[in-house]
Amino acid sequence: MKIPFNEEQLVFLKSVPLPFDPSTDLTDEQIEKMVNILEDHIAYHGMNEEGTGENEIGTHCADLLTFLAPYA
Repeated sequence: MKIPFNEEQLVFLKSVPLPFDPSTDLTDEQIEKMVNILEDHIAYHGMNEEGTGENEIGTHCADLLTFLAPYA
Protein backbone atom coordinates (compact mmCIF):
# COMPACT_ATOMS: atom_id res chain seq x y z
CA MET A 1 0.00 0.00 0.00
CA LYS A 2 1.31 3.42 -0.91
CA ILE A 3 0.67 5.82 1.99
CA PRO A 4 0.11 9.44 0.92
CA PHE A 5 2.75 11.09 3.11
CA ASN A 6 3.30 14.80 2.56
CA GLU A 7 6.81 16.16 1.99
CA GLU A 8 7.33 17.18 5.63
CA GLN A 9 6.35 13.71 6.84
CA LEU A 10 8.72 12.04 4.38
CA VAL A 11 11.61 14.30 5.37
CA PHE A 12 11.07 13.40 9.02
CA LEU A 13 10.66 9.67 8.29
CA LYS A 14 13.96 9.66 6.43
CA SER A 15 15.62 10.91 9.64
CA VAL A 16 14.23 7.91 11.55
CA PRO A 17 16.17 4.63 11.23
CA LEU A 18 13.68 2.74 9.06
CA PRO A 19 14.98 -0.36 7.22
CA PHE A 20 12.96 0.56 4.10
CA ASP A 21 11.93 3.58 2.06
CA PRO A 22 8.56 4.85 3.39
CA SER A 23 7.72 6.50 0.05
CA THR A 24 7.41 3.12 -1.70
CA ASP A 25 4.57 0.61 -1.76
CA LEU A 26 4.55 -0.82 1.80
CA THR A 27 3.44 -4.21 3.07
CA ASP A 28 1.29 -4.56 6.18
CA GLU A 29 4.38 -5.84 8.00
CA GLN A 30 6.40 -2.75 7.01
CA ILE A 31 3.62 -0.45 8.20
CA GLU A 32 3.47 -2.30 11.52
CA LYS A 33 7.27 -2.10 11.82
CA MET A 34 7.16 1.65 11.07
CA VAL A 35 4.59 2.18 13.85
CA ASN A 36 6.76 0.21 16.28
CA ILE A 37 9.88 2.15 15.32
CA LEU A 38 8.05 5.48 15.70
CA GLU A 39 6.77 4.41 19.14
CA ASP A 40 10.34 3.56 20.18
CA HIS A 41 11.67 6.77 18.64
CA ILE A 42 9.20 8.96 20.56
CA ALA A 43 10.03 7.09 23.79
CA TYR A 44 13.78 7.64 23.42
CA HIS A 45 13.97 11.01 21.65
CA GLY A 46 10.57 12.67 21.97
CA MET A 47 10.59 14.31 25.41
CA ASN A 48 11.65 17.87 26.20
CA GLU A 49 14.64 18.44 28.49
CA GLU A 50 12.41 18.98 31.52
CA GLY A 51 10.61 15.69 30.91
CA THR A 52 7.24 17.42 31.06
CA GLY A 53 6.13 17.11 27.43
CA GLU A 54 7.02 16.49 23.82
CA ASN A 55 9.85 18.12 21.94
CA GLU A 56 9.77 18.65 18.17
CA ILE A 57 10.71 15.02 17.49
CA GLY A 58 7.95 13.85 19.82
CA THR A 59 5.40 16.03 18.07
CA HIS A 60 6.39 14.68 14.65
CA CYS A 61 6.23 11.08 15.90
CA ALA A 62 2.84 11.60 17.57
CA ASP A 63 1.42 13.27 14.47
CA LEU A 64 2.68 10.43 12.27
CA LEU A 65 1.31 7.77 14.60
CA THR A 66 -2.10 9.47 14.44
CA PHE A 67 -1.84 9.72 10.64
CA LEU A 68 -0.87 6.04 10.33
CA ALA A 69 -3.67 4.73 12.59
CA PRO A 70 -6.09 3.99 9.71
CA TYR A 71 -3.36 2.10 7.83
CA ALA A 72 -2.06 0.01 10.75
